[in-house]
Amino acid sequence: MYILPEENYAGLSNSINRRIANHASSGKNVTGWFIHSEHIRPEHAIIAEALLHLEGYLGCTYKNN
Repeated sequence: MYILPEENYAGLSNSINRRIANHASSGKNVTGWFIHSEHIRPEHAIIAEALLHLEGYLGCTYKNN
């Protein structure tokens, strides 16, 4: 899980460098990005990210199919 502090954004990725590059190319400010936490089990990462979104961070992996 990573944070883009200038964008108040929290996200998940297995390929963080590629994801950060995608954010930069789409115009997001990636200055100061950092890895917030690493998780072995995907469901733990999803829960941790959801908690950050509840605290006001942008970004979300939830998709209603």
